[in-house]
Amino acid sequence: MNYEERQCLVELGAGSGLTSLAVALGLSATSNISNTIHITDGLPALLPLLQKNIALNKSNIRDTSLVLPSVLSWGQDLPPGIPEEPDVILAADCVYFEPAFPLLLETMRELIGQETVCYFCFSKRMRADKDMTKMLGKVFEMEAIKGPWEKEQGVLLYEIRREEEDTD
Repeated sequence: MNYEERQCLVELGAGSGLTSLAVALGLSATSNISNTIHITDGLPALLPLLQKNIALNKSNIRDTSLVLPSVLSWGQDLPPGIPEEPDVILAADCVYFEPAFPLLLETMRELIGQETVCYFCFSKRMRADKDMTKMLGKVFEMEAIKGPWEKEQGVLLYEIRREEEDTD
């Protein structure tokens, strides 16, 4: 991908939007690239919080009109405005409610295109964490990203991509 192009990022299960806002702040400080960041969560009640947090960071983010909060319920159709194959997907700490795993997987299948990279991280809490990574590994190419966070904080980080399609 040519990094001179506009990039599109979608965060799944954003909660308060901390991860996406940190990315937006970092991009504002270091980059000339125009990036659209879709901060999503499945709980409609969190939308006002996301809007408020974006507004609170307005003075530090180069262009908050490119930081867009949305409700995206896993396992349902994508809402208008959410790109079907974003460049980057962030999924930080989404694996704490086991009944939602198949819905998250379904949404990831819909979003992750041939050029999409997903960064998926979570804290090791229970056996279900391994179950989710097994589910993901059956559908996508997964590569563990090693770092001190794994041993020190018990956080696992994966890069996930769609499996290469045969061109034969």
